[in-house]
Amino acid sequence: MRVKGNNKRGSLRIVGGRWRGRRLTLAKAPELRPTSDRIRETLFNWLAPHIRDARCLDLYAGSGALGLEALSRSASSCDFVEQDPRCGEQLLDHIQSLDCERRCSCTQAMAKEYLKNYRGSAWDVIFLDPPFGRSMIEESLDQLIEQALLAPDTLVYLEYGRREQVGWNKYLTCLKQKETGDVAYGLFQLR
Repeated sequence: MRVKGNNKRGSLRIVGGRWRGRRLTLAKAPELRPTSDRIRETLFNWLAPHIRDARCLDLYAGSGALGLEALSRSASSCDFVEQDPRCGEQLLDHIQSLDCERRCSCTQAMAKEYLKNYRGSAWDVIFLDPPFGRSMIEESLDQLIEQALLAPDTLVYLEYGRREQVGWNKYLTCLKQKETGDVAYGLFQLR
């Protein structure tokens, strides 16, 4: 779903799990492009055997669609990272309305700064869905590898423009991949 128009508000629907059907209001923000219901349904079907009790990272959180869906489906925790203050505030409101504050952290920062300063262990599932066409996926993968934040069993979800050249193949093996309209997406793991 795309949020369009200066004064229009959209909504995000949780597709499955504990909060299935719950709608969250989204305010207009530049480049906000929440992952569609259809794509999230496919992704979480792929992740079904792995998501329960998983530690997740939603690195370019935006609306928080991916991380909130993971929490709804019994992930143990999710670290949300978003640089836009309006999106971050809205995400905090969603986290509070879903009463899941104890299961997540929400940091307002650029992805590269967050990863540079992160001192924890590797995550089980990482969602990388940055603004299209800016080579942010490669930068993030470089950092995750250099800082040993990608464990051999970590699952990495990538979402990018269908015509984009994304350099994931130097690090990752593709487990599943699809295209829908102008969007390409897939589930990957370290080689």
